[in-house]
Amino acid sequence: MSKSQEWFINLVIVCVLGTVVALGIWWHFNSTEWAAWVQALGSVAAILVAVWVMHSQNLHNSRLQRQLIAEDAIRKTNSWRWFMISIVQACESTASNIGTAHVTWDAQSEGFDELRKFLVALPLDYYNDQSLLLRSMEIIRKMRIAKILLTELTTHQGEEDVHEAVKGVLNSVRDDALTGFAEATQYLLSICSEKRVQLLSRLMPSRFAHREVAKSAWKEAKSEPSKSTI
Repeated sequence: MSKSQEWFINLVIVCVLGTVVALGIWWHFNSTEWAAWVQALGSVAAILVAVWVMHSQNLHNSRLQRQLIAEDAIRKTNSWRWFMISIVQACESTASNIGTAHVTWDAQSEGFDELRKFLVALPLDYYNDQSLLLRSMEIIRKMRIAKILLTELTTHQGEEDVHEAVKGVLNSVRDDALTGFAEATQYLLSICSEKRVQLLSRLMPSRFAHREVAKSAWKEAKSEPSKSTI
């Protein structure tokens, strides 16, 4: 039982006793009347306490449910934004290999496409903000084009125009992923405190080479006012 519940119950008991005593003194109750009034008012008090406790418990459960939903949204959004950084790394790593000899582009293409398949497999309820869903759809579309072009490098290894076309698509995917990271960070700032987002940013996996880029995107995103203190 919470302190507020204990306080309310104690208040009800005091009020009931005070009411009985006041009525008894005013109407000069005998012992039978005292007992009857105590029982009657005690029953009313018990009903009031039961109703109030139930209402208080419902409010508590509602707050807990909202908190669980918010925590789930934070977890999913934070995971999604770090995946955006993984896509950035994949784009830059793949682009740096273009023009390099002894690269198996079919394998590179399939490896790159695994990232796209991950995004495709995410259920719609994974996205708590529509802008992130739209960003994923755009990245998926461009990554599909990138996969096709990467496969073409197997037979067009020395053609500069093909190289530039592939790099252009990869750079576009990279830019969208970085924008997605910033959008996800802005969404986090709208549902939890800046302090919480700072903690999530400090926990960025060390394997990400774009820690400074991500931090820069976070600073840009947090320039907008946050709306919550979770």
